[in-house]
Amino acid sequence: MCLPEQRRVKRTFITLVFLVLLSGPFMAGAVTYYTRVSGNWNALTTWSTVACGGAAAAVLPSATDDIIVCVGTSVTVNVNATIANVTISNGGTLQNGGGSTTNRSLTVTGILNVSAGGTLIQNSILNASTTLFAGTEVFSPTATLTVSNWSSRAVTLITGLNSNLGHVNLNWSSGVLWWDNQGLGVVKTIQGNLTIGTSCQTFLDSTGAALAISIPGNLTVNGKLRVKNGTSGNAALLVNGNASLGASGIFTGIYAGAGDFTFSVNNLVSVAGSTFNGLLDGHGNTGVSINGTFTCAGNFYGINAPAVMNNGVPDIQINSLTYNGGTFMASCTHNLGGLATVNIISHATVNFTIAADKIQLLGLSSLGGSNVTTRLNFTVGGNLTVGGLSTCELKTSEAYGEETVSVNGVFTSTAAKTLFNGGLTDASGHKVKVSLGGYVISGGTVWFSENPSDTVLITVNGNVQISGGVSILKSSTGYARMTVNGNFTQNLVGSLLYMHGPDQLGLASAANDFADIRVNGNFTQSGGILYFDNYDSPAEQRIYINGPSYTISNSATMERAGYGTSSSFARIIFEYPGTV
Repeated sequence: MCLPEQRRVKRTFITLVFLVLLSGPFMAGAVTYYTRVSGNWNALTTWSTVACGGAAAAVLPSATDDIIVCVGTSVTVNVNATIANVTISNGGTLQNGGGSTTNRSLTVTGILNVSAGGTLIQNSILNASTTLFAGTEVFSPTATLTVSNWSSRAVTLITGLNSNLGHVNLNWSSGVLWWDNQGLGVVKTIQGNLTIGTSCQTFLDSTGAALAISIPGNLTVNGKLRVKNGTSGNAALLVNGNASLGASGIFTGIYAGAGDFTFSVNNLVSVAGSTFNGLLDGHGNTGVSINGTFTCAGNFYGINAPAVMNNGVPDIQINSLTYNGGTFMASCTHNLGGLATVNIISHATVNFTIAADKIQLLGLSSLGGSNVTTRLNFTVGGNLTVGGLSTCELKTSEAYGEETVSVNGVFTSTAAKTLFNGGLTDASGHKVKVSLGGYVISGGTVWFSENPSDTVLITVNGNVQISGGVSILKSSTGYARMTVNGNFTQNLVGSLLYMHGPDQLGLASAANDFADIRVNGNFTQSGGILYFDNYDSPAEQRIYINGPSYTISNSATMERAGYGTSSSFARIIFEYPGTV
C-alpha cells in the first residue's frame, strides 16, 4: 500500500533526525585536542577542543582522541594515558613522564608525528616500544628526540621505532654499564644532530660487521660515545657538520676491537678534560680528517693502545690546527716499520698553557723489549708557530723509525721546547730530514736532533732569523747539516746557536761527526753566540758562506768549548766572492 506524500516526508524527517542524534554525543567519534598553555596532561586548563590557545576543554583527551601540541607550549605526561594520534607542532614540546612521574607514560596507538621544529622528550622508565612507540612514528629531519630516561640499557633506542630520526639527544645514565644502541645511525638513521649528554655512556655497534654511520648535522659529546665496542670490523663515522667534545666528553671510534676506523668532520673543538680516541686498546689503522679547524684543548689520540703489539698506523689530516692544551698524540702504540702521517694543510699554532700539556706525535719507543720502528711524515702546509710555557714540549717522535718534517711556511719558536728526534731513550735515535720555508726564533729551545742520528739534514728555503732562544742542530753523534737558501741573521744578545750542543737534560757529550752550516744568502751576526761545539769533541764544525756578504759585529761571538783533537778549531769557508 502506498503512503500519502505527507506521511512519506514526515517519516524521512524523523529518520534524518534520528541519524543526527546518533552522530552526536551518544555515538561520539574522535575529538581533536589542542594545547592552549603549557601544563600537565591531567589538567583541563592544558587543553582546548576549539583551537590552539582556545577555550579550556570540559573533559580530558580519551583513548580515541587526537592531540596537537601547539607552538610555544609544552605538555608533560604525568599520568598513564592512551591516545590515538599525536602531532607535535613546530615549537611544541611533549614530555613523556617528568619529575616524580617517570613511571608514567603515554601510549600512542595511531600515528606519533613530530613535525619540523617539534620536540619529544622521553622521560619515562616504561618500555617505549609498548607505550610511546606502540603505534607508527614519523619524525621530521628537523624534529628533536631527547631521551632523559629509558627502560633498560639492553633496550636500544630504535626498538619499536618505525621512522628515521631528526636531532637526537641522549641524556640517560645507564650507571656503570654501557647503553647498547645497536642500529642507531644505520637501521634508523640520524638526519640531524647527535648529542651525547654528560651522564650518558653508549655505543652504537658491537657486531663483527663493517659499520658506516653518517651524521648530516653536528656531533656533540659531553658524555661517553663509542662507535664500535669490543668487537672486530671496520667502522666509519662521517660528520657533515661540526663536532665538539665537552669537559667530560670521551669519544672512541673503536674500543678493544680489531679493525680500521675512519672519522671525518668539518670543524672539531675539544675543551680541557675531554679525550678523542680514534682507536682505544684495539688493533688497526686510523684515518682522521678534519676539513676545517681543529681547536684542541683536550686530549687527542689517533691510536691509543700502548699495550698492543704489532699495531697499525694513523693518518691524520687537519686543515688548520689551533692547539691550546692537552695531550696530542697521533700514535701511542707498538708498530713495526709502518708510516704514520700527520698533515696540517694550512697553519698550525701551538700554545702550551699548563705544565701537563704536551705534543708527542709518536709517543712510544718500545713495548716488551720490542722497539717501535714507526716512521713519521709530519707536514705543515703553512706556518708552524710554537709558544707558551717554557717547560712544555712539542716532540715529533719517541720511536726508532726515521722522520721527515716539512713546514712549507715559516717555523717560529717564541717559547717552550721543540724536539726533533727527541726520545727519552738515546737508543731510539734515528735519521731526521727537516725542510722549512723559513726559521724564526725569539724564545724557547729547538733541537733539530736531540738523540744520536746517522744524518740530520735541515733545509731552510727562506731566511733564518735568530733573535733569542736556543737553537741546537744536534746534541749527540751523527752528521748534521743545515742549508740556508736565504739570509742568515743572528742579532740579539743572549741568543744562542749550537752546531753541537747540550741535550734536553743539559748534558754535553763528544761528537765524532761533522756539523755543517751552509748559507747561500747574506750572513749577518750582530749579537748572540754561535757555538761550534759545547764539548771538547774530536770533530770540527764548519760554516760555508756561499752568499755575497759576511758580517759579524757588535757583541756577537763565535766560540767553542776546548780545542778538540782535529786539525782546526773550526772552519769558516768562503765559497763565493763577496764582502767580508
